[in-house]
Amino acid sequence: ITAHMKDIFFKDCYIIRTCHVAMDLQIYNSGTTYIKGVLCENIHVETDLHADRPVYQKHDSQVYMNTDENYMPELIFIGNAYKFDKPKNKLGLPADVHFEDVTFKNIFVYGNRMPQSIVKTIDGHLEVKNVLFDGIFFNGKKAETFEEMNLDADFDKAELILKQ
Repeated sequence: ITAHMKDIFFKDCYIIRTCHVAMDLQIYNSGTTYIKGVLCENIHVETDLHADRPVYQKHDSQVYMNTDENYMPELIFIGNAYKFDKPKNKLGLPADVHFEDVTFKNIFVYGNRMPQSIVKTIDGHLEVKNVLFDGIFFNGKKAETFEEMNLDADFDKAELILKQ
């Protein structure tokens, strides 16, 4: 199974509250996948002073207990469903995933601190090429560096561009 997805647009969106990832580009249980031409433009993201970490309920009697008072949902995630594992198809076999020509343009974040963004690569399995960050703003101030964006990435493997 091979999936080809291209020309995907998210424009003029307001994300009032998120509990996990605001802009999430990830693959789960697929064959080899090619994703090309993703545009996220004019996205406004509000973060809460306090956000509860998501928990998957395993049984009906499980009661939610927040154990991380400093939890902050992620702003951007590019990768596979399990951040550091090799992507696999439904049969459990390795599957290659390719992200190319992804643009985040005019992203406005409001809150008490900048959420982390993550871009992951895995040699031979997860490839990320030509990701452009064109105007990432936190409380009105444009991020001038990947550090100001709070970006965790494989900078030596992923092709990432921060437009000044």
